[in-house]
Amino acid sequence: MPLTFRKIFVLTTLILLLAACSQNPPPASTDPPDASAPTAQPRSALKIEDVVFTHKLNDDMTPSDETDAFEPDQEVYMSVKLDGNPKKGLIAAAYSYNGQAIADAQVDLARARDDQGVIFVIGGNTYVGFTLSHETPFPPSPNYRVTLALDGEPAGEYAFTITPPEDAIPSRLITATLATDVKADSYEPYEPTDTFPADKQVFLAGRVELGKFSTLTARWYIDGKLDEAGTRIITASEDVPDTGFYFTYLPEDNWPEGKHKVVLSIDDEPVGEYEFTITPAP
Repeated sequence: MPLTFRKIFVLTTLILLLAACSQNPPPASTDPPDASAPTAQPRSALKIEDVVFTHKLNDDMTPSDETDAFEPDQEVYMSVKLDGNPKKGLIAAAYSYNGQAIADAQVDLARARDDQGVIFVIGGNTYVGFTLSHETPFPPSPNYRVTLALDGEPAGEYAFTITPPEDAIPSRLITATLATDVKADSYEPYEPTDTFPADKQVFLAGRVELGKFSTLTARWYIDGKLDEAGTRIITASEDVPDTGFYFTYLPEDNWPEGKHKVVLSIDDEPVGEYEFTITPAP
């Protein structure tokens, strides 16, 4: 069956859980503030020595099988090495995909020592482990990030990648053409053109092969600026050999006159850019 376009918000469909290293912060004090206390916050005494992504954490939270690339259904493990043996402090991890938050957690070092036993001191340094698990496979993309903070202060951003499964067919764009419409039975472009009136839908139709869990995304740019309302994503739940697809868009207030474009990406890597011109409506 050919693929059809659909507008989805990928992040709202992902169910993400952080493993046992997650801790809630202690409740805020209800005592009135001390007017004589300084307003400036002291710098954190914590210091990160190393951050390593891994396929597995050892029992002592050191990394095993280091990697920064994971398949869609794999858990993402991270080992954080802290300088020395701090007795207290908060280390927080905030995960994002394409700039949108997907999960977060924090470890209270003092509480973790007492309650969880997940703090390990090796060679004079402290190791803390985080595990990001999920019930829905991640879409392949190089645009995953985790931002660490120490006692509320930014401490670095680290990237990891989700790759297609090893047994998935290679994804590739075969053809794509701008048109005034598509044929209902095949999604082939009807009346190909790169010029459209301001009040009409712009169609982009073609053929594609998508491997399992891969995505085909259309992003529409008006006067060079991304119109996020127009973003459309097709996701393959299984391998999809050579098949038809189409995307279509008309902004809420119609197209402004001038030159615009639509960019196609597979797994967030651009594979095609298509410029078109908008003329005044008749």
